[in-house]
Amino acid sequence: MTGNKYDIRTMNPGHRSGSNSMIIAVAILVIILGSVLIIWMKYVKSASPSAQSYVETAPQPHGPQYDLVQAQLIADAKAIAPGGQFTLGVLFTMKQDSHIYGPDPGDAGLPTRVKFTGPAGFQFGELKYPPARRLESEGNIVTYVYEDSVLLMAPVTAPLKLSPGTEITFIAEANWLACTQVCVPGKMRLELSLPVAEISQPADDNKAIFAKWR
Repeated sequence: MTGNKYDIRTMNPGHRSGSNSMIIAVAILVIILGSVLIIWMKYVKSASPSAQSYVETAPQPHGPQYDLVQAQLIADAKAIAPGGQFTLGVLFTMKQDSHIYGPDPGDAGLPTRVKFTGPAGFQFGELKYPPARRLESEGNIVTYVYEDSVLLMAPVTAPLKLSPGTEITFIAEANWLACTQVCVPGKMRLELSLPVAEISQPADDNKAIFAKWR
């Protein structure tokens, strides 16, 4: 027709159908590749080792098989006097084949902590750690641990203004990580009440324990 020019390609239905098919095929390919990429990323994330692979930790479970550590608050005095000095200690007793860690645990583990508190006026000294045993595990992992038992203690000074015949309550907050095949964190709030007397009196029952760990 005169005066009108048409591109023969725009009038070809077969060409339009082929283009649509190609676009659909490319879209399906993109969706498939995207799905494969998402699955691969999830796999890589789940397979990556954690930064704490040296210590196998577990949620705090219940049951006697996980009661790896017993803790007890004791004193080297059975009665305290105004202005007197005495020592408080937390005695940790570990089950066989289990251990807790020293103040510097080494390549793995967590330090054992104890915090003593009492009424206003009492002064608590620095916590004393006995030497921990060097333990070398598979992979040249070196840690410093306590096995069987250990006493972590601190000196205490009583205020001058104390009334004989009254009773004073002390608190120890202990935190540890106990390990055997797995590592289980533990914590405990301990209390001990001591009477006030004119003259301080030693606790003969605890004398050997304190002497062992001083």
